[in-house]
Amino acid sequence: MSAVEGGQGVVDCPPEEIVVTPEGLRVCLVDGRVLGSVSFDDRPEWRRFPKKGESKGLERGSRPLTFSFHNGGVGAELKITRRRGLTRSSIRLKNMKRGVYRITATRKERALIETFTLMHRILKSLDVPKSNAVAEVAGKIIKKYLEERRAEGKRANKTTIINSKEKLAVVIAAIRKALIIHNLPIGESELYEAAANEAPEARTQEFRNYVWKIMKRMSDYGVVPAYHMYGRPTARSRLMRVDRYVVRLLSTLDLPLTLRTPALRFLETAMKSGKSLWGRKPEAIAAAVVYLVARLHGYENITQKTVASVYKLSEANVRKTFRYLLEDMVMIVGV
Repeated sequence: MSAVEGGQGVVDCPPEEIVVTPEGLRVCLVDGRVLGSVSFDDRPEWRRFPKKGESKGLERGSRPLTFSFHNGGVGAELKITRRRGLTRSSIRLKNMKRGVYRITATRKERALIETFTLMHRILKSLDVPKSNAVAEVAGKIIKKYLEERRAEGKRANKTTIINSKEKLAVVIAAIRKALIIHNLPIGESELYEAAANEAPEARTQEFRNYVWKIMKRMSDYGVVPAYHMYGRPTARSRLMRVDRYVVRLLSTLDLPLTLRTPALRFLETAMKSGKSLWGRKPEAIAAAVVYLVARLHGYENITQKTVASVYKLSEANVRKTFRYLLEDMVMIVGV
């Protein structure tokens, strides 16, 4: 085993298990964690697209290619319409001074533009760390999903219409997968709460069920596997994900980080006794464990309601997870 330094700290991962994804991410296949990124040329680009029979055609000044924008960041087409009595150069100069440009978008691109706009709004509302990296992964998932949806409609000789509900559900599913890949401690309920700023229906259970339907469709399309894009599901990877939620909880509640060690030790013991972490929210597991160790160390002000509020969980969810972890366990407390 060799230590590989990346964006998430120092991680033990065999060199043969490290791959470079199309987005330039170095990923460990053992647990699916993003270890770092490959450097790309980030200088701005200037491109020219001549038409047939022309020596000079459409020119675009743009940023580097990126999956976080609907068009890869190649820029917008600028068109100046010629009017009677004015030359093309005078119109161009006048509009440039006013900052007036005509940005063209086809009907096919509208759904893509609106969906990517939703993605950036929700990421901004969540205040996601490394938002550019998350937007890269989520953007690729969104674009591939919409392409597969159109291809499915084309094969059935039907016009594919993607309504606002599906756009929002696709964005939530894509961001959720991106957060898992980057192992960021942002709860599922927090994500739905941010989406509710765009559409209040995101708070309903019916909408959450619809998101799961979209995620299943993504899996059927091959956009993302059932677990996530990279990595094989293991108990270790699940424990590492819960660890990130534990650290955020301790920091938010102003508890000492020394409680992290007994919290993880308890989880490891619970897993050895036959308890499974699969099928349960990692933020709920973290909340239950932090509540337990905090009370054992004399922090009486930490309640189940307190830990649940950080990740916008219900108190009943934390209580149910707490009882599950303590079932058939013997606690020995020193005096």
